[in-house]
Amino acid sequence: MSSTSREHVIVFADSLIPTVRKALCDPLPEVREAAAETFSNLHSNIGSRALDDILPHLLAGLEHPDRSQFALDGLRQVMAVKSKVVLPYLVPQLIAEPVNTHALSFLSAVAGDSLTRHLSKILPALMSALSQKTGSEQEAEVCGSYAGLMKLV
Repeated sequence: MSSTSREHVIVFADSLIPTVRKALCDPLPEVREAAAETFSNLHSNIGSRALDDILPHLLAGLEHPDRSQFALDGLRQVMAVKSKVVLPYLVPQLIAEPVNTHALSFLSAVAGDSLTRHLSKILPALMSALSQKTGSEQEAEVCGSYAGLMKLV
């Protein structure tokens, strides 16, 4: 795809987008990794349309127990290749109530420098989630997410 003209990619975007979406949730890690590279090339050619047409599908996949681990790793793979572009899109989604502390913690490991620009939004959301979960079964998960994030900062 990187050797194809932008015009050709745009023409075939309607076919490429569903394929990349599906591949980012594939059970095989190699497929998810290749799909993330394709996502990167697709984003370079069609811009924010790639974000708008692919990332909501991955976020929705986090809610399905049978696909959540694959969707989360798909997001991680995408973050690894395009964190500066993807993180501003994901942060508002992940810090909305209920805060997805597991995804935030998992993705922060590959966010790199991009993460520091979003800490002013992420940390209050995590603290709010922690205060809401204190004394519940989810308290340990939220504390672990917070601790994992703080190691990276």
